[in-house]
Amino acid sequence: MPIIVVLLLIGILAGLMQGGVQLFNRVNASAGVMAAILSLLVAVAILLTPFILWRRHHLAIHGKKQHGQRIVELAFADGSLRLDALQKRGHIQTGQGSRAFIFADIDTIEVQGRGLTLLLRNPVQPWHIRPTNAADLRRWHKILRLAASQDL
Repeated sequence: MPIIVVLLLIGILAGLMQGGVQLFNRVNASAGVMAAILSLLVAVAILLTPFILWRRHHLAIHGKKQHGQRIVELAFADGSLRLDALQKRGHIQTGQGSRAFIFADIDTIEVQGRGLTLLLRNPVQPWHIRPTNAADLRRWHKILRLAASQDL
């Protein structure tokens, strides 16, 4: 199986290089060397953009690895939320208090207005999280859903 993947990758790279050479030759013949170089740079940027966007999205949801931990953090007006995706643990601190929890303790995550309500078990306690903007609200709703299902 790995040999097939390597051969497929080599074929894709060879095709991209051949296409780049043909693009350079055709643009060079009609518009000159500078235009050909510029067209290659634009083509590379177009091909790399989806991978860069995917990587940014992946890091935003799953966090960065730091000191053997994969941490995702949110600081909001009256507290913070910190999740360690590798150890399946979290820590929340708000005006309501502070609590460490494991992902299995997450019962429900509900969007209420411009905030989230995180309901933790053992003991049952709701926590109110108010991200600064709507994008953070959607992002953290997804992150907490993945954490609750142990898929983060």
